[in-house]
Amino acid sequence: MRDMVSISHLLPKGRPHWRHIVAAVYLSSNAVCMAAATAASPRFSPGFLVGDAADALGHFESSAVKPGIYVLDVVVNGQLLRQESVTFVADSPDSAAMPCVSAALVRGMGVKAKFLQDLPEDVQCVDLPRWIDGASVQYDEAELRLVISIPQAAMASSPGGHVPLASREQGITAGFIDYQLQHRGVQRESVLSIGTRMGFNIGAWRLRHDGWFTHAAGGSRWRDGRTSLQRDLPNSGTRLQVGQEFTPGYLFDSVAYTGIRVASDRRMLADSLEGYAPVVKGVAQGSATVSIRQNGRLIRELVVPPGPFIIEDLVAGGGAGDLDVSVTEAGGQTHSFRVPFSAIPQALRPGVQEFSVVAGRLDPYSSIGTLPTEFIEATFGRGLDNRLTMLSGVQLSSRQKTFLVGTAFNTALGAIGLDARDTLVRRRGGVERGQSYRINYQRLFPGPGTGVGVTAWHSSGVASRGLIDLWPGPLSPSTARPAPERHEAALQRLQVNLSQRLADHSSLFVSYGREAALTDLQAGFSGRIGSVNYSLTALRYHHGEGEVDTRCSFFISMPLGTPASRHHVSGHFSPGPNARSQIRLSGASGARNELNYDASAGSIGSSRLLDTHASYQGGRGALSAGYGREGRRETWQVSAAGSIVLHADGLTFGQSLGDTVVLVQAVGATGAHVRSGHELRIGRNGYAVMPSASPYRWNQIELDPAGLPLDVQLLQTSQRVAPTAGSIVRVPFHVRRQRTLFIDAVDAQGQPLPFAASVQDESGRSIGVVGQGSVIRLQGAAESGALIVDAQGARRCRLEYQLPQAADVYGLSWSQGTCVPELPDTATR
Repeated sequence: MRDMVSISHLLPKGRPHWRHIVAAVYLSSNAVCMAAATAASPRFSPGFLVGDAADALGHFESSAVKPGIYVLDVVVNGQLLRQESVTFVADSPDSAAMPCVSAALVRGMGVKAKFLQDLPEDVQCVDLPRWIDGASVQYDEAELRLVISIPQAAMASSPGGHVPLASREQGITAGFIDYQLQHRGVQRESVLSIGTRMGFNIGAWRLRHDGWFTHAAGGSRWRDGRTSLQRDLPNSGTRLQVGQEFTPGYLFDSVAYTGIRVASDRRMLADSLEGYAPVVKGVAQGSATVSIRQNGRLIRELVVPPGPFIIEDLVAGGGAGDLDVSVTEAGGQTHSFRVPFSAIPQALRPGVQEFSVVAGRLDPYSSIGTLPTEFIEATFGRGLDNRLTMLSGVQLSSRQKTFLVGTAFNTALGAIGLDARDTLVRRRGGVERGQSYRINYQRLFPGPGTGVGVTAWHSSGVASRGLIDLWPGPLSPSTARPAPERHEAALQRLQVNLSQRLADHSSLFVSYGREAALTDLQAGFSGRIGSVNYSLTALRYHHGEGEVDTRCSFFISMPLGTPASRHHVSGHFSPGPNARSQIRLSGASGARNELNYDASAGSIGSSRLLDTHASYQGGRGALSAGYGREGRRETWQVSAAGSIVLHADGLTFGQSLGDTVVLVQAVGATGAHVRSGHELRIGRNGYAVMPSASPYRWNQIELDPAGLPLDVQLLQTSQRVAPTAGSIVRVPFHVRRQRTLFIDAVDAQGQPLPFAASVQDESGRSIGVVGQGSVIRLQGAAESGALIVDAQGARRCRLEYQLPQAADVYGLSWSQGTCVPELPDTATR
């Protein structure tokens, strides 16, 4: 439970003083009491208590929530909506406070428009059960959640995993530099290189630039990479990109260009619409449970009313494997059927469309090395129904025109993709024409565990693949070159991939490729015996001027110690003229595998091999070093990588960045750990950089308070955010810093105060209760003040305190005090 905060980090190192044991017990009892308060009418046995402390147990036997503002997770129909500051109000001083659901919160729940038409904008407390029949609101104190239930009939339909546009974060105005520095050497020669990726965000715009600097014996050089400006066009689900980029490679081969592109982005779609999965249709005789499994794994289960049902929002994993559907009626009768499902990358769901329009010029280094060529490329795909997707595309330039039509469809025998292209190329001798045809087949047979993939491509004529085969540059005697011979004759290509599951932990694969007269073949077997993994691979391929190379290799790996060990030893052997044998030791250490190492030794032919490498991944970057030797040839390298984020509050150093970044802010919580799988902690400036996040999806950001001083309190430890692509989103955590005083209190006779007696300040505000060992924990203590103990009881007394000038060696502030008896009317004088 979130209320029961771990206290292990509060215990001092070494041998604790009795006071610190009492403090820990006190905190534990408070946590138990808070947990008990969530139960209905909790009762505590006074048999374990000494003296008249039982009179104060009524303090714990009330689960009433006090009025105030609480930061809660709002959960609607079992799904986390967001964190919200919720106001609790009480009808009278003696009644429990109830949560207020604001009109703004109701509007963000996704209910149907008819329930919002007459809802006033400024209402702070909406009686939700009266506004929506069947709705309910409950406060889960143990988990600090506001649990709201709304009938499905009142909810607006939305795809699973969809994040509304209003909830997507564009991020802050900020810049960054992502760097990779490497110094490497071979024998006595060395090269220093620095790679940078720089960016600046303002609003929805993202500016990016890549560059490389190298320094060697021959001199220094700076080389510019890609520069681009991009942003979302959220209302249309597309992105705009201007500058140097690559074409998407959706239907045509990808090439580098400088220009402008407007394209749809699959990542903006909901989980249930991204990628392809078939629509499941059936009929239920009564109220029934529909269970859908893929490859034996349950991927969806829901209850449907009597009559026909349609399930259109499946999120199927792996993209392959028939769907086994079972319908279990209320009376226990079950009937089942199977929906064929094999997918290829171009397949889209019904009604989903994907397009891209690019206008620009080919970058010189992306073609074959002469002058750049202006071009336009447009592609479009749309899912027409549950089985059929239509595809089309066009590439236009001054010398070439390519038109493409295709389709992708799902059948009981597998997924099939077809496309045909027609290309016209202008040359000095006139216009030449070429055609190409491609078929793609994918199928996974779940029973025997057999996977089949076949791609066949046939072309005749010139430039059948489009721009990638086009010699750039204007037709003039100085630049015109004859096309390679392979463009003039028919070209055929075939790729076949087969996989077979043989047992629970072993499999076999075969890959065959053929282009013109060249053939490549690869086969392998892998398995596991206990904790030992092994594989055997054989391949035969062409390289150079038609030369054939045949290789075999055997690999084995096992953990050192238990199967869960992070340290492994492995061996690799490859026979042949240059036989290679190698043994390798690798592993990781640290709480989050921060330190990794790798050392290997062996031979290749008659030469000895030695290779070592170590790396450290910290919260502010990564360091690595390596040394290798093959015969008499020595190599070495040292490198560093990380990032610097510039924002309104200064500079924050972090790990190498991904496309989308989260800047976690918790000023005053230095050292708090950001739970992200990385060694990330809040720095002295109050920030930490989470290097990557999923765009257009909810990302949970959590802070671990373990190790923070007692006077630092995180008002929330978890938040979620849905960033847009390329954004730098700041997620603030509110931190309260206040000193905590432990008072070792006794009454006027030197006896302990009654356990669980109430403690108030002089204004009557509740502070807490007397804990174990007659210790009072006063959070947010002033420099001096007075407390009233057992204000409504027979042992009412007044205790004055004074904060010590400094905490003890364990970081705790302690004081001693005597509680002097006081009559109720004395306090009012």
